[in-house]
Amino acid sequence: MADIGDQFITTEEFDALLREEAQRLSNFVPTLNGAQLQPMIVALLNRKETNSKREAVLIAVPSMPEGDEKRQMLFALGAKVAGEKLQVVGAFLATEAWMKVMTQAEGWRTKKHGVPQPSKCADRQETIILWGRTIDGRLKWGLAPLNHQSKKVSLGVWKFSNPADGIEDNLLSYFFAGYLLGSKAGGSGK
Repeated sequence: MADIGDQFITTEEFDALLREEAQRLSNFVPTLNGAQLQPMIVALLNRKETNSKREAVLIAVPSMPEGDEKRQMLFALGAKVAGEKLQVVGAFLATEAWMKVMTQAEGWRTKKHGVPQPSKCADRQETIILWGRTIDGRLKWGLAPLNHQSKKVSLGVWKFSNPADGIEDNLLSYFFAGYLLGSKAGGSGK
C-alpha cells in the first residue's frame, strides 16, 4: 500500500531535502564564529516555486527549554504556523546537542544504574542534530560533530539514519500535533 504522505512529499524528495539542509548547515555554522547555533525549524510547504523547488519557511526557535516547556513551545509554534494557513508537509529541526558514545563497560553499568545525560559526561561530543519528519510521520535524521580548532568551528561528516535503529524524535511530533490541531480549529485543513 502506497504511503498517503507520498502525495504530499515523496520519501526521495524528503531525503534529498534533508541532505540539502545538512549542507546548508555545514556552510552556515562556520559563519557563526563560535557562537551557538540557535535552534530552528524549516517547514516544508505543499507548494513549489516556479523552478519546481519546494517552498520552505524558516521558523526561529527562541530557545530550547527543558522538559514540558520545550514540548509546549514546539506545540505552540505548530499551532502558530497553522494559524498562518501554511500547508506544511514536512519539517526539519536543527539544534546543537551533546552526544556520548558508551564503551562496553559503560553500557553494562547503564543497564543497572540508568543512562547518564550526555551533557553531564566529561567525554561528550558536541554535535548538530537535524531531525526530519513528514506530516504522515516518516522520520529521518542527520548528525554531524562540531569541531573547534583554533577559534574556528566547522562541522564534521554528516551521518544519516532512519530512527528505526531505536532513536526516536518526539520534538517534531509536538510541532505537528500543534499544527494539526491548529489546522483543524482554524478550518484550514492539511
